Amino acid sequence: MSDRDHNPEKAVNGIISNLSGSLPAKLDELDTAYDDDLSPLDDVVAWYRAPLRQYPKYPVQIVACSDSDVPGEYRKYGIHEHQIFVETVVRARRTASYEGVTLQPSEVASLLAQRYAEATELVLEANPKLTVSGTVQVSYAKVLRIAYSATRGAPDDAEAFEKRCALLLHVTSTPT
Repeated sequence: MSDRDHNPEKAVNGIISNLSGSLPAKLDELDTAYDDDLSPLDDVVAWYRAPLRQYPKYPVQIVACSDSDVPGEYRKYGIHEHQIFVETVVRARRTASYEGVTLQPSEVASLLAQRYAEATELVLEANPKLTVSGTVQVSYAKVLRIAYSATRGAPDDAEAFEKRCALLLHVTSTPT
């Protein structure tokens, strides 16, 4: 087995495959659980392996490796560690009623980002191990943190607000 077998690209592809297959159902579950004016949560329309300046449609997810390490003592066992982020970009241009208060589009974007982060984390926790090749398995050791961007006006739409949330994952790839 070569180091190429543990390339973080394989882990990224495995995570995208997991999310694209399982996230729509999880978003539907959250819609039912919350049952409020923020529902329904739109399905993610595309997955990217690097951030873009602008996206053709929203919401989108970016899955990419931010750090990769092969600790010396683990190399002989074929263990590689990666930090991979899953970032969701949402847009809102509408108001919504939430717990008796009318939310502005910037507030709607913030709550939507939190719900996509929740759904993403639940999907990853439900399937923490993926076989990404015949010889390598990827495990999500844990979500290290969830970070939210400032809400900002959308550059191409004066009425829309954009919000990002990113889950940083500690991922280990090991021989199967």
